[in-house]
Amino acid sequence: MTFLKGIAHVHLGEVENPDILVILADFFIRLAEADWSVVSGIHKDKLIVIFRNAELRGNAGKTAKQLFERFGASAGGHRGAARAEMPLALLPKDPKSPADPGAFVLKNLKDLKRGRSREIWTPRNFE
Repeated sequence: MTFLKGIAHVHLGEVENPDILVILADFFIRLAEADWSVVSGIHKDKLIVIFRNAELRGNAGKTAKQLFERFGASAGGHRGAARAEMPLALLPKDPKSPADPGAFVLKNLKDLKRGRSREIWTPRNFE
């Protein structure tokens, strides 16, 4: 598990059932000393990212969309809970981009915390 200033993130790799991602995100938001829980994994050639938000100001649905829709992912949800699904084939092929899906999620989260997600992670940077 990685902690980023209020965000607890864990990438599980390949999972047999994506429901485990939801269960763990719900568990970590209660257990971890974080306002956000983000759990990611791979299921049937898709990167699946589950967001949980315990913060009053945040919006998990908008965050999921901001981080992943620009890569062609399906993303959305509500203030407290959201999900993004992205085919692995859509992961950026740029040498500066992490090849590992878990590292890709973590990089996006770090850039979001730095306020640079739109500046750095846009599709035109990977063409």
